[in-house]
Amino acid sequence: MSLMKNWSNEFRLALRTMEKFQRFLERDRDIGYSFSLTDILRSVNMVFHELEPKWGVIPSTSRDVAQTFFIFFAGSPPTETAKYVDPSYTTSHVTFFARNHKGDNVARIIERCKEFIAANPMDKAEFKLAGGLIGVLAAANESLVRNDLLMNVLAFSTIYVIVLFSYRSWVAPLFLLAPLFISNILINAAMAVWGIGINVNTLPLVTVGVGFGIDYGLYILSRIIEEIKVNGDLDLSVREALVTSGKAVSFTAVCMIMSTALWTFSNIRFNAVMGGLLAVWMGVSFVAAETLLPVMISYFRPGFILREAAKPSKRPGVAAPAAAAS
Repeated sequence: MSLMKNWSNEFRLALRTMEKFQRFLERDRDIGYSFSLTDILRSVNMVFHELEPKWGVIPSTSRDVAQTFFIFFAGSPPTETAKYVDPSYTTSHVTFFARNHKGDNVARIIERCKEFIAANPMDKAEFKLAGGLIGVLAAANESLVRNDLLMNVLAFSTIYVIVLFSYRSWVAPLFLLAPLFISNILINAAMAVWGIGINVNTLPLVTVGVGFGIDYGLYILSRIIEEIKVNGDLDLSVREALVTSGKAVSFTAVCMIMSTALWTFSNIRFNAVMGGLLAVWMGVSFVAAETLLPVMISYFRPGFILREAAKPSKRPGVAAPAAAAS
C-alpha cells in the first residue's frame, strides 16, 4: 500500500482505511488473523495509557501518530519493521493469514479484496494486491484455468483435424470425439468429488488422456469400415468389429488401466494423481468406445461408412460351401 511521506490528514485516512480493510476481510470464514501498521499504533497507544483497552485506537492527530511511530521504529531492528513497511517507508503491508489455500477460497478472498478496494478509493494512496502465498496461488490458478481451457480446445481440435483428413469426413471426428467428451466431463466431476483442483499435476491430463482414449474408437471404426466393404451390411459389420477388434481393444484397455491405476500407490503426488485420473479417463473412454460408438453408428448410419460398402474390398469374402450332390 503506497503511503504519503508527509504526516497529514490523508495519511491518517489511509491508516483508518487499512484498519477498515482488515476488519472487512477478517469477517471471511477462511481468514484467521491479520496485522498491519494500525496494530502497532493501537498497541503502542495502549502502552502509554496503562494498557487501557479503550485507548487501543489510532491516534486522532498527525503529531500523535508520528510520535507513536517514532517510539516503535526507533527501538526496533530492520528485521522487525520489514513486516510492516519497506525500507523507504513509502509502502506498508497488510498481511492476512488464511486457514486453507483451496482454489475456490483463494478466488473468493481475492474477489473480496477487489470489492473493498473499489468501494473505498483514496486520493493520495492506493491498494495494490501484492504477493504472499495467497497472491501467488491466485495468479497461478488464473493461469492454470486459462491454460486448461486452451489445452482442451487444442487437444480436441487437433484430434478433429487429424481424423477429418484420415476419414475424409467432417462427421467421423464427431463419432470418435463423443467418448472423449464424456470422459472429460466425468473426469472433471471426479476431480470435484475428490477435491482435486486444477494444478500443474492435472494440467497435462487432457492431452495425455485424449491420446490414450482416441485409440479405442479408431480401432473399432476402422474395423467396421473394413468389414462393410466385404459384406455390405452395416449392422453385421458393427457386430464383426466388436467380436474381433473389440476383443483386442478390451485386452489392451484392461492392461493399460490396471497398470496405470497402480500409480495411485506412489508416494509421489504427481504419479498418484495422474495415475488415478488417467485410469478413470481410459476406463470411461474404453466403455464408451465399446458401447456408445457402435450404438451411434448403428442408429445414425453415417454416410462416410455406408459409402465404403460400394468400394471393392482387398480381402475376398468367404465363399459359401457348395451343396453336396445327392
